[in-house]
Amino acid sequence: MGDSYEASDFNDDSIGRCLDALFGYGLNQLLVQLAQKACEKAGLDTRYWHADSTNFSVEGTYEAENGAIKVRRGFAKDKRVDLKQVTLGLITCYKTAIPRYMQSFDGNVSDSQTLMSMIETFVSYFEAGADVGIFIADAGIYSADNGSHSMQKMDWITRVPETIGLAKEWILQTQETDLQAFTQIPGYRYRAVSSHYAGVEQRWLVIESAPLAAAVTQRLRYHLCH
Repeated sequence: MGDSYEASDFNDDSIGRCLDALFGYGLNQLLVQLAQKACEKAGLDTRYWHADSTNFSVEGTYEAENGAIKVRRGFAKDKRVDLKQVTLGLITCYKTAIPRYMQSFDGNVSDSQTLMSMIETFVSYFEAGADVGIFIADAGIYSADNGSHSMQKMDWITRVPETIGLAKEWILQTQETDLQAFTQIPGYRYRAVSSHYAGVEQRWLVIESAPLAAAVTQRLRYHLCH
């Protein structure tokens, strides 16, 4: 095996020392870094990440424990409002859907808390100065608090909530002449605008969907006829 090994390396304590070293380094950090190297070796595209969360309903009584997630009632995506739940966040390589990081949360936390917390932890495991790519997530990631702090540290793609006044203004101000067709997505047109919301330079797209417009028109005609 080579001259670099000593007899003391092979005893009933070596596995324990290895486990201690892994725990000291950080199991999550090691997993993220090994998975990144493996994907690079396999030639997989890791420029884009998809982050999302879901909840799981559970039955029974759970005692509170220090340092553990809290099983609580919250918004139940499975409609089981009678049960308590826990939340699980997941980050995957966008097109391959290979899981790259998971994190558990209390049962009543919102996406605005879970998604950004998970992404920040995930990014912290990369080497300093590394290009961590672009994160894709739903509108739960978008808030003034996240924008003014966390979202300045990375690149991301999300939907801007229409509850934001500035987003409403751009939608109302957009005219037919402002829209241009996507070259590779038939039936959709867009208008690109610049925004400095929450102190972060952003590029917003106001998008018109012909299939959606047709469906809305059909429903409107149905209601008018009935």
